[in-house]
Amino acid sequence: MAGVQFKASLKAAQEALERNDHATAYAQLSQENSEGNLPYPYLVSKGVAAHGLGKVEEALSLLQRASGLRSDLPKAWKALGDVYEGQRRWEEAIQATEVKREGGGEGEEGGRE
Repeated sequence: MAGVQFKASLKAAQEALERNDHATAYAQLSQENSEGNLPYPYLVSKGVAAHGLGKVEEALSLLQRASGLRSDLPKAWKALGDVYEGQRRWEEAIQATEVKREGGGEGEEGGRE
């Protein structure tokens, strides 16, 4: 039943993020095993939570993994743009925003590995 618990943790974390409660979301997601093939929603949610807590390098790592996993989905690209903007990495922020607006990365199928 680990899958049910994982989904419940992810849902609780996403609800915390909707309230801008990054600490609760991060703690909720940190309880889960972070090894192996993590799903896109987990990577994006934990990346957003990490960014909200000032854990920039971790946020970038998680969001880059998410955007590579599902380049066709814009949430990770938007979050990456936000992190880059906060770091004044303007070129990277613009690139992430353009990919988000276009609905994903160029030349990638966006499937799971």
